[in-house]
Amino acid sequence: MRAHIDAGGDIIGAVEVDQLAFSHLDQFDALAGRNAQMLLQQMEWE
Repeated sequence: MRAHIDAGGDIIGAVEVDQLAFSHLDQFDALAGRNAQMLLQQMEWE
């Protein structure tokens, strides 16, 4: 996500960040996009 933010990425594009390392987790498909957007919002202010 840091690379996405540093490249000027926005919240819409956050869902495209590779999260496959977490695909084994329950509900990954349902939550990955939302989690990416939440993480971007939190990291924007760091």
